[in-house]
Amino acid sequence: MKNLILLMLLVPITSKPQTMKDFRSTISFIYIEDSLHNPIPNGTSFAVGIPSDKIKDRTYSYLITAKHVLQKQDGRIYSSVLIRMNTKDSSRFTFYPLNVSGPHKNVYFHSDPSVDIAVISYAPTRDDYLFTYMGPEYISTKEEFNNLAIEEGTEVFFTGLFVPFTGEHKIYPIVRFGRVSLLPNEKVEWLGFKREMILVETSSFGGNSGAPVYFKIKNSNKTYFTVGGLLNGTYRDAAEIRVIQTSPTPVAIYNNGISGITPVYKIREILFSKELVHEREIADQN
Repeated sequence: MKNLILLMLLVPITSKPQTMKDFRSTISFIYIEDSLHNPIPNGTSFAVGIPSDKIKDRTYSYLITAKHVLQKQDGRIYSSVLIRMNTKDSSRFTFYPLNVSGPHKNVYFHSDPSVDIAVISYAPTRDDYLFTYMGPEYISTKEEFNNLAIEEGTEVFFTGLFVPFTGEHKIYPIVRFGRVSLLPNEKVEWLGFKREMILVETSSFGGNSGAPVYFKIKNSNKTYFTVGGLLNGTYRDAAEIRVIQTSPTPVAIYNNGISGITPVYKIREILFSKELVHEREIADQN
C-alpha cells in the first residue's frame, strides 16, 4: 500500500475561508536547493483537506501547486523540495522528498499532461504550525464552476510568494488583484501545450506560480469569494532589440499584464481521481 500521509485534524480545516487572514493561512512556499544547499524560493502552494468518508476526525491533506514549480528545466521532477510554513513564533523549512511513482508515491498529476497542476500528499508533523486547510467543497466541480456565472470583468485576487520579500522570520504571502479578461471556449497556447485556461488581467511574477486565484461571486443572496483556479504564470511580449553587427537578434521580454490560470475543477479531477480515491479507501481500512 502506498504511504498516504494523514492529517488527524491537528491543523484546523477552514472549509470556506472568507477573510484575508484565512486566505493567506492556507499558503506555504516551495523552495529548491542550489548546489551549495541554499534554499531558493521557487513557487507557491496552498492546502486542501479531504475528510475521510469512514473515520471521524481523519483528514487526508494535500498541497496544491503548479507542476512546473516541481520541474527542472529539462522537465524532470526535482527529487526533493523544501516546504516553508509559518509557526506560532516564526517559520520552518521541511525537507520533503518527491516521489512520482512506486510504493512511496506522494506527487500526483492530471491524466492530461497539458494540465499544469501538481498535488502533493503532505501534512505538517508538528502542532505549532499556523496553518489551515480549505475543505473540498471549496474546490468546485466543472458543473459547479459553470453555475457560478463568472464572466469577463469578474473581480479576482491571488495570494502567494513574492520573491523580493519572502520574509526573514515568517512567510508573508503577497496579495494582488485584477479581473477576468477572457473565458475562451477553446484551448490556449501556453509553454508548448494547448491548455484549458482562463486569462485574467493581473501581473504575476516568478514565485507566484501555484497560487490560488479567488473569484468574487455575486448572487441575489450574498457576495463571497471562491477558488476559481490555480495561477500558472504571465503572458510575455517579445520585442526585437536592434544591435549593430550582432546575430542572432536578441529580444527583450515584457510583462503584458495578462496571466493564465487553470480552472479549479482540474484540481478536483486530480483530488478525486480513481487513484487517489482508491488510496484513501485503502487507508481507511487501517
